[in-house]
Amino acid sequence: MLANHRVINGKPSILPIALTIVAVCCTFGNVAAGQSLEKNSNIDNDSYGALRLRTIHERRSDSDTGTTKQYGRSTVQGSNGKIVTGSPVKDARKYPWIVALAYLDGETRVQYCAGSLIGSKSVLTAAHCPVEIGDLVIAGRIDLSKSTVGLEVQVLSRKSGPFDAKTLDGDYAVLELEKALDLATIDLDRDNTFDIDPPKKMIIAGWGRSSFVSNSVNKLLWAEIYTKDWKSCIGTYSQASLAITPTMFCGRSEAGDACTGDSGGPAMRAVGNNRFTLVGIISWGRSCGQKDFPGVYTRISAIASDVDKLLPVKQRADVTEGRRP
Repeated sequence: MLANHRVINGKPSILPIALTIVAVCCTFGNVAAGQSLEKNSNIDNDSYGALRLRTIHERRSDSDTGTTKQYGRSTVQGSNGKIVTGSPVKDARKYPWIVALAYLDGETRVQYCAGSLIGSKSVLTAAHCPVEIGDLVIAGRIDLSKSTVGLEVQVLSRKSGPFDAKTLDGDYAVLELEKALDLATIDLDRDNTFDIDPPKKMIIAGWGRSSFVSNSVNKLLWAEIYTKDWKSCIGTYSQASLAITPTMFCGRSEAGDACTGDSGGPAMRAVGNNRFTLVGIISWGRSCGQKDFPGVYTRISAIASDVDKLLPVKQRADVTEGRRP
């Protein structure tokens, strides 16, 4: 199914939902409306015998990509992801480049995806995330229920490269912010050999669901996962008639997986003392935390040069040369 990812097995309490499929991109707010996926989505059976998520929330009812994968992470049946088996991030300074994407529903901020600050005014997220101009980018707030903490900036523009909404190939987009954020950014990892010899350790983080049958959480969760063999992952997903393309790689562990609501968030690797690079974007998977179906991530090394071209000219040099604002 398609689902937005969230780190699963985290400590925060969770609420059950009616469906067992989630799209990784979009969580259901701070469960602001208290509504279930059943009420906020239009689900149809497709030829794969899975479920396709058409609309995650009433505000997004005009989008229907026809994809059979789970958003945010997207999953085969169509739902948003959350970090499964994750642990709460206790200090916003640990991963200061992680941001939540949200929109206003009255006075309520409804979080639906995540992203990574790669420039003072640029956020890298998943192309399948239903971002609209004027949506909020929330930074420095590891607990989304604390509205007085951190910063909020509106999205000024959204750009993406070639994106196949059905296969989720090329699942990346750059958001330009209305104002610059004075926070540490994360560099794009341009090492195209990173996942050739698995397992390689990564860190994922997000506000998505902590299990396949829970609602999203307010607290940022993180989990340690490992890359999986690419050819093996191709074989696994081919059984479900789903393609793993060269812009994708796979990863998971018993300790965690992304889930609904985590879409667009980072997969990072440590490259030094308290320093990380961005190796992947949380994209899609089949359900959440399934041993036989690892999470699927957009491969940063495959898209880095294209991302450079989408950045505002003034920030392009900082990102390509690995400088921080």
